[in-house]
Amino acid sequence: MPPGHGPHFQLTQKIDGKTVTQNLPSPAAVRKAESEIAEFRKFQTLTGDLVDVNRKICRMRPVEQTVPTAQEKKRRRPSNKKLPAK
Repeated sequence: MPPGHGPHFQLTQKIDGKTVTQNLPSPAAVRKAESEIAEFRKFQTLTGDLVDVNRKICRMRPVEQTVPTAQEKKRRRPSNKKLPAK
């Protein structure tokens, strides 16, 4: 069969904000890409789960009660300037 007849398989992905397309020349290359994509999706799921657990931990962690510093105790005095008339 002449090389111009399909099917032709490609892997398209974004890398640094640019679309990059890679030709997959053989059925073995297609299987390898499919396997790697499946593993990447598992990784994405696991990291998403980790982020969810971290959010829950952060929400449950109590806020530390600290003694206000001298700077925090100071209150701003209101300005003596009058607003211009409209």
